Amino acid sequence: MSETTNNLDAHWRSACKIIFGEDVGPMTDYANWLLELTDPVVHKKSAISGKEVTLAYDRCVPGSKFISNDEVDYGKRFPAAALQKINSINDLLPLISDRLSYTGNVILGKSEWVERSSNITDCFFMYSAGKLVECKYVAYSTWGRECEDDFGSNGIGSSSMCIKCKETFQDRRCLELWFGQNCSDCHFSYALVNCQDCLFCFHLKAKKHCIGNLQLTPEEYQTQKKRIMGEMAAYLRENKRLPSLTELVKGSKIDPFVIEAMKRASKSKSKISNDKAPVEEAYLSTTKLLFGKSLLGGLDAYRAWLMKHKRAIRQGRSCISGKDVMVGDYCCAFELPTDRLINMGEAPIVAEFAKLAQTEVQRLGISTATELLGKIAFFSPEYYEGKNTNIIDCPTAMDASDCYHSTATVFCKFCAFGTWPRSSEYCFGYDSCLSSKSCINCYQSVRLSRCFEMDNCRDCSDCYFCHNAENCSECMFCFNVKAKRYAIGNVEYPKEEYLRIKKLVLEEISNKLVKDKKLDLDIYNIGV
Repeated sequence: MSETTNNLDAHWRSACKIIFGEDVGPMTDYANWLLELTDPVVHKKSAISGKEVTLAYDRCVPGSKFISNDEVDYGKRFPAAALQKINSINDLLPLISDRLSYTGNVILGKSEWVERSSNITDCFFMYSAGKLVECKYVAYSTWGRECEDDFGSNGIGSSSMCIKCKETFQDRRCLELWFGQNCSDCHFSYALVNCQDCLFCFHLKAKKHCIGNLQLTPEEYQTQKKRIMGEMAAYLRENKRLPSLTELVKGSKIDPFVIEAMKRASKSKSKISNDKAPVEEAYLSTTKLLFGKSLLGGLDAYRAWLMKHKRAIRQGRSCISGKDVMVGDYCCAFELPTDRLINMGEAPIVAEFAKLAQTEVQRLGISTATELLGKIAFFSPEYYEGKNTNIIDCPTAMDASDCYHSTATVFCKFCAFGTWPRSSEYCFGYDSCLSSKSCINCYQSVRLSRCFEMDNCRDCSDCYFCHNAENCSECMFCFNVKAKRYAIGNVEYPKEEYLRIKKLVLEEISNKLVKDKKLDLDIYNIGV
């Protein structure tokens, strides 16, 4: 074992002692389980050295070339292409294909002791992890920031000592807690807010000492918790995994009496937002800004193209009211049982009416959970915080306006088709595009303006088809570059020559989009 994994193993054992009450063995014994239901990191071979290269995503087509971030020579000079002979993108790409390599092992800022990980910034002691910022002692986890001692989790925010948790915010010492906020010592539960010491609970707020949504005395809770967690530890040691919360529930039977009681109590109203006109207008202005002409025909005509490489959104039905429920492919929400979905307005009814009896709590454990959870396990994949206006087909939003078909839509406006356009506006087709404006099909990028088909870039403007570019403006088809202007294929050209090629490229792109409503070329296949 390396220094990294030795330190992580010590923190893993400490977390297990606190959560299970005992040491369950070395972290590496549970690697396969911890990797379940996370956004996987992938491992490739460097085209330069043959060494392992880790990427935090797997969108590149077969035949793509990969290199490690520490192998990038940002000062390398490439020969200028004979641009006077270029009449199309297909004429240009073969001339610059030698520099189109995708970069992994991206370890930035003050980071140390990081192994088999990528898209890591200001982190310490990371193993098999991706898309993390300001974290320490994290293994087999993806997508989070400001976390510590987290293992096998997905979507972790400002949380510590969490094992196999999904979409956390300020949670502490939790196991299999999904969509929890400001919770501590909560296990195998869903959508808890400001809760402490809860087991197998659903949609509770400001509660403590509950099992199966039933309020217990502190003494009774501790007695049952010790029994249940002891069973879990024994099961984990023997099987090297625990079933997930959704795995336990999927085989359970729904109690019709509970459903009827919740139906009678339901006063949920559908969230009516269907004015797409502002979003359509934003799309027209953005396409004109990027391509020189507005793409007419309606935003939905380009849906398939804009959703390529993006996380999907599905429509379900509430098992209480039959009303629509939007489910985004975000932090494993697609794992939620479709026959147990509810909308956000119905969640308080679950907390009030869906409870286990005292005798059932005394029988509840890892071996009986499937039998007993049937009458209390219901899931709302929707949440809306802050002030949201005209949010259309968005499962999750916070202080957003005029957005359409988007997940994790936070502090943004005029955005559609994608996931996590935090603090952005006029963006269409995105995955983790932050603090950006007037962009289409951009991924894992920060502070972009007027950009198209960008991946892992930051502080760029008026750029097209770039990967791992920083502080660049007016660049096209540039990979692994910094501080370039009027560059094509990593080579800077006179402004007039660059603009001539740019005009040719944009005319070709816009003509294809107008005709076909899609573009086959994208940032993840131009390298081949």
